[in-house]
Amino acid sequence: MRVFLYLLFIIIVSLNCATQQEVAVVEDEPKEEVTESVVEGFEPLSMLKDDIEIPPPTFEIKKIDYKDLLPADLKMLDSVSISIDDMIPGFRVQVGFFKKVEYAIEIKEKANSMFEDEVYLDFNAPWHKVNIGDCQTRKGAMTLLQKVKRNGFNDAFVTPTRVYKYPELRRQKRETEREQYGADSLNVENN
Repeated sequence: MRVFLYLLFIIIVSLNCATQQEVAVVEDEPKEEVTESVVEGFEPLSMLKDDIEIPPPTFEIKKIDYKDLLPADLKMLDSVSISIDDMIPGFRVQVGFFKKVEYAIEIKEKANSMFEDEVYLDFNAPWHKVNIGDCQTRKGAMTLLQKVKRNGFNDAFVTPTRVYKYPELRRQKRETEREQYGADSLNVENN
């Protein structure tokens, strides 16, 4: 038995030694060092000076085809006429309510300049209410509420109401009318 164990030990050691051959190390070709160019004389605090002008970013305005926003079942029907005045239950974000209409108009104009969503001025005696958006879900209204609060309307809240079913189509119609009236006013001849 001892002889068998010695033979087994010798075989294991010889196999172990046979598998540990020296491997020749081949050096790779020298790599080119990549260095970044350094601007000498650059002072980061110089960016705070008033004489440096950074041009405003340019944005490409892409016109949206609002027909693509229609549900698939309405796209297939050619004879369906859609009323952009259809209303459904939904939510808006109320940014203020006032007894004096002057205050309500002032807040409405401020909100119009800050948000692309439609801003509404409603009268429900004795209050003139300023609401933003046409959200069909509470989740959408909560997202809009966060945006409104970030822009300074800290007392804003979500209110259930009736909203327009196709606010995108209403916005498109309003933009088209503005373009048309703008073009008409340019073509007026002075007599």
